[in-house]
Amino acid sequence: MRPLGAQFESGDTFEFNLQRRWDVPPAAFEIFPGSTIPAARYAWNRAEVSFQGSRRRAVVPELEFSAGDFYDGTARELSASVSMRREPHVLLRAEFARSAIERGTESFTASTVRLRTDYAFSPRLNVTGFAQYDNESERITFNLRTRWTRSPGSDLYVVWNSLWPSGLDAGIPWRRPSRGALVVKYIQYLRW
Repeated sequence: MRPLGAQFESGDTFEFNLQRRWDVPPAAFEIFPGSTIPAARYAWNRAEVSFQGSRRRAVVPELEFSAGDFYDGTARELSASVSMRREPHVLLRAEFARSAIERGTESFTASTVRLRTDYAFSPRLNVTGFAQYDNESERITFNLRTRWTRSPGSDLYVVWNSLWPSGLDAGIPWRRPSRGALVVKYIQYLRW
């Protein structure tokens, strides 16, 4: 339910929302290392405030905060992002999310940072880079994708994925990822 919301002439939006959520996990699951949600029927209420900047601007901020119940505990969640567009070729986006969860005597904080870059050399050739870190897995992942459209519906994809452990005393072993893969895929559109 949205008791208060506004869209300004500038294109910026503001919302205050009241939420009711449900979940019925059929089996217990680990939501964070050392914190397990038992199988049961859950319903909880949350309040949320959000702001989104106008997409007409070159730099677009977004901010969202919510608080309230969460399964058998409580949570405060914050997410923020900023997007920057440089016409006609470049799009950059940085995101941050943080959830502080309290469940009885347990408490934990989950954080994620994401960075994304898109560069269009032409309408038919673009490169996308994506990097992510989260404190739950303590890993840094990186994905680089090149897409070339030979003709409408016929595309060549070249994708590189890498994964590194983080939180190491000696630093991050950038030259030796713990996992990596190179994938090449071609799709040809055939008209009969």
